[in-house]
Amino acid sequence: MHKVDRYLLKNTFFIFLLANIIAYIPREMNLFPGLNAVAFCLCLLMFCLIRLTVRRYAEEFGKTREAVKDLLGEYIEDDKRGKVSFNDYLKKLQARSVAGGDEPPGQI
Repeated sequence: MHKVDRYLLKNTFFIFLLANIIAYIPREMNLFPGLNAVAFCLCLLMFCLIRLTVRRYAEEFGKTREAVKDLLGEYIEDDKRGKVSFNDYLKKLQARSVAGGDEPPGQI
């Protein structure tokens, strides 16, 4: 399983868990179906946004979608990136590869 897919699966689990915990608090009202529907919509939205991000950056940087997905996985796990956006992260990687300094992404 890809790093990005594990990230999505983990966040999906936490969104549904939070929705069910919130729905359990007021016992008089039956909030489980409504909050689970909201959680499902949030998960679909997150999935679509990540997919659109991968497609956009694949076109912008001339890479394949799998390569961008790999870079997104490295970006998620990179602790040394600081508060750099994914766009800036990719631009720094591209600048280093053009300059000839092919360092691993964690060395940015």
